[in-house]
Amino acid sequence: MKKRIKIKDIAIRAGVSTGTVDRVIHKRGKVSKSSKEKVLKAMEELKYSPNIIARTLARKKVTTLSILIPYPYQDFYWKMLKSGIDTGLRDYEHFNLLGNIYFYDMFDESHFQSVAEQALTPETDAVIVGSEFNHQTINFLKKSNRNEIPSIVMNAEIKSVPCLSYIGTNSYQTGCLTGKLIVTKGNLTQVLVLHNTKNIQNALHLKNKEIGLSDFISESKAEVGIHTLSVDDHQISEIEIVKKIRNKIDKLNIDCIYVTSSKGYIIAKSIKSLYPEIYIIGHDLIDNNVKLLTEDKIDVIINQSAEKLGYFSIKTMVNHIILEKRIDKKYYLPLDIVYKENYQFYLKDSDINTLY
Repeated sequence: MKKRIKIKDIAIRAGVSTGTVDRVIHKRGKVSKSSKEKVLKAMEELKYSPNIIARTLARKKVTTLSILIPYPYQDFYWKMLKSGIDTGLRDYEHFNLLGNIYFYDMFDESHFQSVAEQALTPETDAVIVGSEFNHQTINFLKKSNRNEIPSIVMNAEIKSVPCLSYIGTNSYQTGCLTGKLIVTKGNLTQVLVLHNTKNIQNALHLKNKEIGLSDFISESKAEVGIHTLSVDDHQISEIEIVKKIRNKIDKLNIDCIYVTSSKGYIIAKSIKSLYPEIYIIGHDLIDNNVKLLTEDKIDVIINQSAEKLGYFSIKTMVNHIILEKRIDKKYYLPLDIVYKENYQFYLKDSDINTLY
């Protein structure tokens, strides 16, 4: 049976007091550089591995997370994602984990900036940000880095500023997958890519889906035209949005609509009633989309597992900042292709802790 290494054994090997060893292991109090090096060397030689979980459970320090996401009422996708966050915070509360959620208006870039300022408190140990605005998120991450606060980014990948990890889908590959669905369908010739944003250049996760779609169709040499339309359901009514889409359909002979966000439900019912043959591709298994899928108003849904994303973001941060585990720089979530015939199997997949 392997001998259990004690603090006393490490102290004898390192030639220091047991108190010094305790301070090094538990990262508390002052220890000289030379003493710390001796203790770490002794720990390595003795193959000592501290019981991090037991140590964490016994500690009294509260780890405070600042979590920035859009108001859940503005988008059912974020409502599902928040549900995953809430579950994660409950599952890990025994580690003295405190999650402060800061909501921002997903249609107001200045409101994001204001809320982001509030989120970086003196008590903040780490931040998790659900990104909708590219430029403002970059500025927020820069400030977090200057304050030496680790960050995880969800939903929209940011490549120009370092962060602890990105968790979400690969937007470009999502577009490529959509392109493959369109090409293999075989009879589609004109696609309308519908973005629900007033500034597509500041919503790169949506723009990258469009680029991936375009690249796949171009490389496949399929004779499919691609057209785009950006709308803001916060500023204009559903009637006005449908009117804009109808103009595109009639002018360009559109036979497929790809909605790059979770808001396919806003237009699908009206468009299908006017143009029953149009093929509509949407995102995410939110209730409104599922209902329209069962009614043949949406033809296929690419699901991005919002609830799992929220949960896994909490789990990843706990692994890094509390359990001191190695985490990856990127966790790309799998994409589910969901039709009317198989949607029930995905709704039954309720275990959000099975992603990795």
